[in-house]
Amino acid sequence: MTGLSTGQYDVAIGSYVYTEERASTFILPEELLGIQVFGIAVKNENADVKTLEDAATKGLVFTPLRPSDARYSIVEDYNEANPDNAIDLEATDNYESLIEQIAAVDEGRYGFAIAPFHAYNSNIIEEEGEYHDAYNDKITLNLFTGVPHYTMVNADESELADAIGEQLGLFRDDGTLAKLSKEWYGFDQFDYYNDDLTK
Repeated sequence: MTGLSTGQYDVAIGSYVYTEERASTFILPEELLGIQVFGIAVKNENADVKTLEDAATKGLVFTPLRPSDARYSIVEDYNEANPDNAIDLEATDNYESLIEQIAAVDEGRYGFAIAPFHAYNSNIIEEEGEYHDAYNDKITLNLFTGVPHYTMVNADESELADAIGEQLGLFRDDGTLAKLSKEWYGFDQFDYYNDDLTK
């Protein structure tokens, strides 16, 4: 980010989620670059758990996460909106990989994990995935929400930011982004966009 803030670079393209700090330092065009889609990973016996509400109603215990993790924020936002059916959210300083979290669900130490689709797909769903044989037939992933990603533009490049936002808007309106998403991911990631998770 240093290169972007100092003007060495004009734009950064990646999986950048909205934060107040980023919005005050850079220009984030309102039009989204993409969506990171997340699923609820449960043992097959809980395959009917398709939403956080379902998980809370069943009393499933969520894997601990660091508060800086986007998945922690997803559950935190859910709990704020549903105080009468909240999920026990345990913060931790310890990092556990996605595979360690899936293993904990498989072993019954936790009831569910939230998994980014792309990482889960490449590691578990795809036949050549390293953990396909270990978990694909035992764990169900139900996609349920998406977190928007933004382009970040140097604060002095407002015209560039406007042009990027305009072009992304055109691509979204004419179906280009949906087409590319279906081609590369097998589904339209924008179907999982939730306005409440933008800011």
